[in-house]
Amino acid sequence: MKNLTLANQLTLLRIALIPAFVLLVVYGYLGWALLVFATAGLTDALDGLIARRAGQRTSIGAWLDPMADKLLLVTTFIVLTLPGIPMTNPIPLWLTVAAMASLVAYHLAAARKDELVAVDRTNLQGLAVPAGDFPHPVDPIDQDDYVETILEAADLLKRTESGGQGAVLFDQVDPMAFVLGVPPRHGARLWLDPGFPWPQPEKLFAGSNDVLIPKRPVSEDVKREALELYGPYLARHFRHRAESKNWTLLSRALDKGKRPQRRN
Repeated sequence: MKNLTLANQLTLLRIALIPAFVLLVVYGYLGWALLVFATAGLTDALDGLIARRAGQRTSIGAWLDPMADKLLLVTTFIVLTLPGIPMTNPIPLWLTVAAMASLVAYHLAAARKDELVAVDRTNLQGLAVPAGDFPHPVDPIDQDDYVETILEAADLLKRTESGGQGAVLFDQVDPMAFVLGVPPRHGARLWLDPGFPWPQPEKLFAGSNDVLIPKRPVSEDVKREALELYGPYLARHFRHRAESKNWTLLSRALDKGKRPQRRN
């Protein structure tokens, strides 16, 4: 069958593993249950990779893969919340209810196709987020606006000599290595927080030729702390490179005639 590709077979295997996972948890074979869950997670990584690399994307696969993910997620939350499960620390009922409510709310918003934004480039290609204003008590920026800023940052970095490899981002989360598909710099941090120890500038900017400063950060505290700590170092070693709607891009001030090298 045309639609029964290897990628789709892996997705079907993930669905078939769900009842096995449930039975193993219920009867107390938690070690085996963990192995089955890990196998299901591996199929989730492999089916998408194979579909992209082997050109096996199908309409049924685009529907089946997220459905399998949601089935696995919902089933796991429910079965690990049930009373009588032989576990020392079962998932609290309130957490399962909150997770289910969040999932339902997201899909109700995403079902309005005129309010869905799909990404068409970078490693985020295929990601879809609800458009419009969805106020959050913690995050100061909407999902679609955040994705827009990340794509804008990727476009800026692609035009640099290093192609964005090793770039430093002054915000709470730094997804740029994944978004651009480049190796992360040595010692790179995915997450910054004012409460965490901050590295010395020589260590943070080692191997980095570009710095992105957001105009609409996820965390104003992280941006402010980063500028206070590293502002003097940036003034000595970096220069203004470009400006966009959401970003200020700085690039390392190199010796004349010297160009940064991309790592393979």
